[in-house]
Amino acid sequence: MKNKFVVAIVALALMGSVALAQEQVGAIVGTVSDEGGQPLPGATVEAKGPAGTLVAVTDTNGAYRFPRLPVGTYTLAAKLSGFVEVESEGVRLALGQTLTVNFTLRAGQFAEAITVAADQVQIDVKGSAAAMSIRGEDLDLLPKGRDFTTLVTQAPGAANESMAGGITIDGASGSENRFVIDGIDTTHPQDGLSGQGLVFDVLDEVQVKSAGYAAEFGGSLGGVINAITKTGGNQFKGSVNLYYGDSSWNGDERPVPYESNCPPNGDCYIRYKKDDETRIEPGFQIGGPILRDKLWFYVAYQPTFRDIDRTPMGSTATFNQKRTYQYFVGNLKGNLGNSFLYKFAVNMSPWKWDGVLPNRDGSTPAGSDLDVQEKYPISSYSLYGDYIASNNFLVSARAGRFTTNTETSGIDATARYYFRSGNMCTLYGVCAPDPRYRPTGFSSVPAASFYATDEDKWTRDALAVDSTVFFNGAGSHEVKFGVQYEKVENTVSYGENGNLYEIRWGLPDRFGAGVKGTYGSLHVRRFRTEGAAESKNLGLFIQDKWSPLPNLTINVGVRAEKEQIPNYGHRTDPTLPQWAIEFNFQDKLAPRVGFAWDVFSNQKMKVYGSWGKYYDITKLEMPRGSFGADHWIAYLYPLNTLDWQTIAAGCSISTNNPSVNPCPALGTPVTRDLRHPTDPREAIDPDLKPMENREFQLGTEYQLTSNTMLSARYVNKKLINTIEDIGYLVCATPGDLTSCEEQYITGNPGKGIVAGDPDGSGPIPPQAEAIRDYQALELTYNRRFADNWMLRASYTYSKLSGNYSGLASSDEIIATPGQARTDPNVARYFDGLVYGYDSKGRLVDGVLNTDRPHVIELYGLYRLPFGTNIGVATSWRSGAPTSELASYNGVEFFPYGRNNLGRTPSITQTDLYIAHPFKIGGLDFEVNLNVINLFDEDEVMNYYTYSYRWDVCDASDECDGSNEWYFAHLVPYDYHQYMDAAHATKDPFFMKPYSFQAPRSVRLGFKLSF
Repeated sequence: MKNKFVVAIVALALMGSVALAQEQVGAIVGTVSDEGGQPLPGATVEAKGPAGTLVAVTDTNGAYRFPRLPVGTYTLAAKLSGFVEVESEGVRLALGQTLTVNFTLRAGQFAEAITVAADQVQIDVKGSAAAMSIRGEDLDLLPKGRDFTTLVTQAPGAANESMAGGITIDGASGSENRFVIDGIDTTHPQDGLSGQGLVFDVLDEVQVKSAGYAAEFGGSLGGVINAITKTGGNQFKGSVNLYYGDSSWNGDERPVPYESNCPPNGDCYIRYKKDDETRIEPGFQIGGPILRDKLWFYVAYQPTFRDIDRTPMGSTATFNQKRTYQYFVGNLKGNLGNSFLYKFAVNMSPWKWDGVLPNRDGSTPAGSDLDVQEKYPISSYSLYGDYIASNNFLVSARAGRFTTNTETSGIDATARYYFRSGNMCTLYGVCAPDPRYRPTGFSSVPAASFYATDEDKWTRDALAVDSTVFFNGAGSHEVKFGVQYEKVENTVSYGENGNLYEIRWGLPDRFGAGVKGTYGSLHVRRFRTEGAAESKNLGLFIQDKWSPLPNLTINVGVRAEKEQIPNYGHRTDPTLPQWAIEFNFQDKLAPRVGFAWDVFSNQKMKVYGSWGKYYDITKLEMPRGSFGADHWIAYLYPLNTLDWQTIAAGCSISTNNPSVNPCPALGTPVTRDLRHPTDPREAIDPDLKPMENREFQLGTEYQLTSNTMLSARYVNKKLINTIEDIGYLVCATPGDLTSCEEQYITGNPGKGIVAGDPDGSGPIPPQAEAIRDYQALELTYNRRFADNWMLRASYTYSKLSGNYSGLASSDEIIATPGQARTDPNVARYFDGLVYGYDSKGRLVDGVLNTDRPHVIELYGLYRLPFGTNIGVATSWRSGAPTSELASYNGVEFFPYGRNNLGRTPSITQTDLYIAHPFKIGGLDFEVNLNVINLFDEDEVMNYYTYSYRWDVCDASDECDGSNEWYFAHLVPYDYHQYMDAAHATKDPFFMKPYSFQAPRSVRLGFKLSF
């Protein structure tokens, strides 16, 4: 039955011709009637705006439609012989919006048309999606960063949360959104984050879809962030601008965790002097007609030059790094009469870094190779065309390409020492001025001078088609159906240029293997990523916007996708299958339904709701990491010398072969294969389900005045399935930890084959299922700009709970303080059975690390009588949960459950934007000042929550690393008592602040417009 349904969708879609589902337009519909309410067929309606002048004619029901209009402000005029013409001015159309503008014509003949204001048209009474468009004053006159993604936080339910890996929308992590620029998906295929930067100067609008979006949209469990660049019009317009920033204007440097300053030497922090940095951003933009009313152009160029000087502590030498970012935007937009609209866009944003900065604490050895260059060419291209064949049928076609690459040059080092933890001074008396002394965190070579990238090229090609049919039958219907195809290719050669020698002074290895010598442990590795692969995704959809009553719209649709996820190992071993995972249409069948009720039939109050299934499009971090591209053999040696500088002399460069010892002079190592390649035929659940959310929302919008709207929304998003690599330790000899590898089964945690007994230890207890549940109530007051002021206020009450934060892991924020790990589907969540349970053997399910129950946000703008604009954004957010961490065999778990240590302090922040215009002849000149974190608030964002330096397995000679030993012989236990009894080393950072609010940043701008 399902296959018949899919065939039907394909047949319908192929009737059209080729589109990316990402919106670049909106629609205006309505009716024309006489004063008695009778429809007037044959009336002419003109729309004058960004597409020139377009014309529609009313049908027998007096209805007209402009189904595909570029966003912007329009003037509509309705005409019919024998009636007075009526104009409606100031109709502001946003992305994806369907506005209803009705006309009532009065009989008679007059020379001048009657003009009415259309400011009251704010509510899309036919839509059931939760969406917000940011344009006009919201875009130009409120405080913001330079990149378009900094605007997203203006939407209720959205935040830029470092512990979520970036932008979180409705509880989803930062790797679960879709980013679109001019219709092409620019989401990075590897990690799901934004893949292309774009400065706000070139933007016409940014739309944030949070929930309830129709079947044509796929690949997102969070939100869809859609950016549209400016286009030209019938008048030549342009500007030149300059932004300048200086580090001396910014806030104070924040304390940085620094183990060598722990007691008795200090408070575990170091406070660096700020780098001296200047930031200069000149630019220009111009747009206008090529053929008036037919063809327009727009071009912009905005480079950024950052010059950074660093003088490390204790040094008189100053080192320089130059960072250059370039943003080029160009597009053509046109029409061929009323029937064909099109746009071609190019967006290029390459960047490069010249030079590597040394460590700020002065520990980088003299003579280190800092002459390294990194290049990142990034570009996207898109083309769309809309053919309006008749008043009842249109076809849309889309094509696009997104490409990015990484290249480095000048990397020569083949050995890098890194002091991961432990202090050789306090432990062994090796202190300055002893030439062997280095502080904890020391790196003999900066990481950027050691990781070489010959190539890491990504290309996404997208092609799509959809058709829309309008007809009447038990009400009016707008049926849309289409096909969307995407192919992603990756070629990579990247990694450490030689061996990394990681030292833990006085501590056993960090993998729980119990390796420790006289002075601690040594981990030798050479992490590399090599390979090439491609993925494919084919999406089909059909949806109907059905209005059985004039004031009621039912939005119903279904989406199906076929996804092929690559096996990187196929290129080197053709006997392996090309596709590691394949999902067929029936596996990713996503029904969606919603409604919108125009309560009073006057576009003043809407009640809406929606329910639907949403599936992720798999990111390629998992195929790279688990299916043959990543290589990481950890060689673990006891450390029996304080002369660490001599270690590399007795080693050869690792080939990532566990049978070849790279450092024979150090003895026979204990090995861990941490990237053992998965054979898809053996280590992927044959009944694997795609990552899936189910969501429900119910909301209302009420237009209080012509400029003011109130809204409320309840939303619930629940994770049904996710995909993770479920790990378990396999040793050559059971119970002998000297030669083991982490093996993985790719599956749905707690379901299918991983719910049983993957390592033969017995199901004690069963594998935990992935749980994430987000519920929120949002209340919003929005007064758009009029009479010199605007105000938008929102309050969100929410709860985010479970045991799985998503594709970006908020449970792993230690490696980079306060920053989530963004390795989708291969985080440490389920790499051991221990992850799902506390030390008493109870399932861990509680509030997640990015749960902030209360959020209040205010955005305001006031224009003073003499023209100065003052924009303010201020927010207050609840603190985040804090949970104690421990590890067993290197896998993190929560020994006392989640949120046992309370919450971080609440966070407040105020941002400011001031702009004042001047007239210089016939030109407009503006001076502006943008300040982020005006009061330089520096509250704690998160704490370090490891209480001990030891792994649980290090505390017992009987530990064999198995699930059976842990759950059958140790659980239940009190974690602190157990570790103290073994005299485990306590972590000096426990419950110390680990990251803080970012310092104040200031940007001064000048703009000359014509």
